[in-house]
Amino acid sequence: MKVVFVVSGNKGKDAPFVTEQIESTPDIEPVMYRIKGSGMSGYLKNMVSLHAFVRKEKPAIIHAHFGLSGLLIGLLPIATPKVVTFHGSDVNNAKNRKFSRLAYRLCSHSVFVHEQLRKKLDVHEHCSVIPCGVDTELFKPMDSAALREKYNFEKGKSYVLFSSAFNNKVKNATLAFEVIDLIKKKTQVELIELAGRSREEVAELMNACDACLMTSFSEGSPQFIKEALACNSPIVSTNVGDVEERLNGVEGCFVTSFEPREVAESLQHALKVGKTQGRQRAYEVGKTVIGQKIRKIYLTLRPENGKVE
Repeated sequence: MKVVFVVSGNKGKDAPFVTEQIESTPDIEPVMYRIKGSGMSGYLKNMVSLHAFVRKEKPAIIHAHFGLSGLLIGLLPIATPKVVTFHGSDVNNAKNRKFSRLAYRLCSHSVFVHEQLRKKLDVHEHCSVIPCGVDTELFKPMDSAALREKYNFEKGKSYVLFSSAFNNKVKNATLAFEVIDLIKKKTQVELIELAGRSREEVAELMNACDACLMTSFSEGSPQFIKEALACNSPIVSTNVGDVEERLNGVEGCFVTSFEPREVAESLQHALKVGKTQGRQRAYEVGKTVIGQKIRKIYLTLRPENGKVE
């Protein structure tokens, strides 16, 4: 089954969670269309070339990731079934939400990576809640001591892996630094920025660091949390997206408010844990499991391409 995937091409590379989902969806022939341009006006400039591309490829399904891409495929004057996945910023951001609501109306089926996103759009039909899957073969428990040596970590010092780049405003590094400053009064600790790293390095750092920290203002279904779970890493996170659902009941993982002292207290506990049993929870959203769910949506829309089991 040929599927045209419509994604942003502004960063020069596809988002790993999109690539991994495509690779783990069985029995499809993926073809990529990468949008260049920002904002609604920038996206609309791709309409003519996208229409020509789809007519040439003749796919069974068109699948867009993020709301603006979904709106673009929804506006195409063709009968091919259209799927859009909403990842978080396209619904949590009020400015983007109006475009996402229109994309939902124009597409055949919508996928939300978290239930709260669906509720924010207040929609009930022709939609599914399916988080992006985690690569449990790449993200797995590793030799922490060897990796600490590889990354020149100091003995006797605690290291905390931050979920993103420090300058990403949504990720709220200000709170993370405030928390680290509170902990420094009692122990040696350093916050590690997660930016410019390969997927392999991310997995290694999750194992090398003593805990993973996410202080975001908003999220959908953050890969950082699911990948850290797969590595059995202790986690502290603000209560955003589906974090509470993912971490609930996992000893050594903590969901907090945005109050610095509460986050600091939870992080101090996490730093003493060592390893968790989070990997079992990560298997629930393994990429193979998620890939099968996406395939089932395609077959529901185009049953002639295979049997819906």
